[in-house]
Amino acid sequence: MGLATIQVFPEKVRFPLNEEMYGVFYEEINHAGDGGLYAELIRNRSFMDARLPEGTAWYKGKACTALGHSENHDLSDDLPGWHVRMTGAARAQITGSTDAPRNPTVPNQLYLIAEGTSEGSVALLNDGYWGISVEPGEYRLTVIVRGNVPSLRVSLEMQYGGEAGCVQIDGVTSVFTKFEVLFAVTKKANGCRLAINPLSDGELWFDFVSLFPVDTFCERKNGMNRRIAEKIKALRPGFLRFPGGCIVEGISLENAFQFEKTLGPVEDRPGCWDLWGYRRTDGIGYHEYLEFCEDLGASGMYVINCGMSCQWRESEHGTPEQIDAFLQSAISAIDYAIASPEENEWGALRAKNGHPAPFPLKYIEIGNENWGAQYIERYNQFYRVLKKKYPQLIYIINDIGRYPDIRPEGYDLFDEHFYVTPQRFPAMAHRYDTYPRNGKKIYVGEYAANQEVGIGNMAAACAEASFMINMERNGDVVKMASYAPLLCHMRDRRWPVNLICYEDGNIFGIPSYHVQKLFSEVRPRVIVQSNCNVSSFTGETKVDTVSGLDENGDLIVKISNFSKGETTVCITAEGFVPASLIGISADSPETENSIDDPENVCAVELPPTASFNMRPYGVYVLRMEAE
Repeated sequence: MGLATIQVFPEKVRFPLNEEMYGVFYEEINHAGDGGLYAELIRNRSFMDARLPEGTAWYKGKACTALGHSENHDLSDDLPGWHVRMTGAARAQITGSTDAPRNPTVPNQLYLIAEGTSEGSVALLNDGYWGISVEPGEYRLTVIVRGNVPSLRVSLEMQYGGEAGCVQIDGVTSVFTKFEVLFAVTKKANGCRLAINPLSDGELWFDFVSLFPVDTFCERKNGMNRRIAEKIKALRPGFLRFPGGCIVEGISLENAFQFEKTLGPVEDRPGCWDLWGYRRTDGIGYHEYLEFCEDLGASGMYVINCGMSCQWRESEHGTPEQIDAFLQSAISAIDYAIASPEENEWGALRAKNGHPAPFPLKYIEIGNENWGAQYIERYNQFYRVLKKKYPQLIYIINDIGRYPDIRPEGYDLFDEHFYVTPQRFPAMAHRYDTYPRNGKKIYVGEYAANQEVGIGNMAAACAEASFMINMERNGDVVKMASYAPLLCHMRDRRWPVNLICYEDGNIFGIPSYHVQKLFSEVRPRVIVQSNCNVSSFTGETKVDTVSGLDENGDLIVKISNFSKGETTVCITAEGFVPASLIGISADSPETENSIDDPENVCAVELPPTASFNMRPYGVYVLRMEAE
């Protein structure tokens, strides 16, 4: 057993901790949005999912860019997510169509021909994202359709028989018409499917089919899944970084994120192939990102493309004309977020879209995981223009130091990323201790112990706590941090470890979630001096700690015990007595949370004491009050 003696000096204030220290990083990966945070329940609602990635050509199951990067792409089904059921003497067929589109920007349609409907049943079916989960309440069905079948019956079929709700649509004509109806769901059910029954023989062209709960987060009509969004809000994020990640860059510049295409009515958004193996709807568009910042009480961090596609995927470097176009797009996006409606066309568009006041956009990151001389040249071009036009914003750079002949003209924060084994973070416990206090300031934009930890276990959570303690202890250098990735549908886990997971209407946070939540909830206002002395017979004991004072003057002591044995900790702070103690631990470092046991590892209140035994791979936060 080890012994850790911690001496805290509350009167020796070192520096204030950034109020926005911890934020969240959102990217559409693992069906984070479509099928997750975004409340839409229908998969492939615009029938665009089979389209090739932008800027590619297809051959033998692969889509290939001009520079030779290829991705698997299945074209065997031109209507993913949709199928047809026939019973009795009924006959039906569905095919994809782009004939006479309602909107040429979103040309894909589903064509259905049905016969014998009076002698049987034809149902156009959609299973959603691996099943549709509903709760009692109102749901909004939107259908854009034309044809010669005047009436449709729409229902939610439950997995083991029966219906959770139904509604009828009347008045279908030969002209595309948008129907929006509310209907009541009377039962809680998982694994449902949407069924559309034509009530007579004929032909139908579906342009758009959508199903939304009315009860979204903050009651936004095109809003977020309430339960997942509340799980994110519980992290109390100081900022939201969006829209990525690699999707900012795309596999080609044509495939890069373009904020302009994500504005306006959702049925008119073409979406984009997502780079993570599926096409996103862009239902969570630029406007919705900014609304979500507001609803979370978080500042916005927008990551912009500086004319380079993903450098991990045979990067395409833009021409001067393309770079200028990306720069103008960045200016337009910033104007949309913060410009006056009276003086700027993009500010006026924001007001037209229902938000006359500026959004809380505060940070601009130029590029995503970019490097090299060409990146620095582009960064300087963007920084020079944007800093002059928007001096109030905070600018973040990806790469400095490796190219001495090409230096950045200026920046506020430098973005570092770490995806490592658990033991790496405790070994990095003093990474920032020797950084010049008046030198570069750090934003740790992506980090996780995501190797050799299953879907995320207690050892990973403790290792990250050690790193977070390191960041707080050097909060005059490390100003901000965001764990990544944030979200994962368990039926499409593209990334090994993700903070919040869900499936069939069930949600859980991995052990790391509970550490992130605890560290954000119990956050010092200022960091104070503390010393930690550790002794053990084997020398294996690894304890990290940081102390600070919160806004009430209470003393906060955070401790991680990345050790295979118990460790006794003794804390002394003159003039302070224990008030509360919270611990996160498990019987084994391999312990995980799951759908079936969502809080197998979670924060637990313990008897408040300044001397206690820390469990192996345990994380603890002690709050002390003045005597």
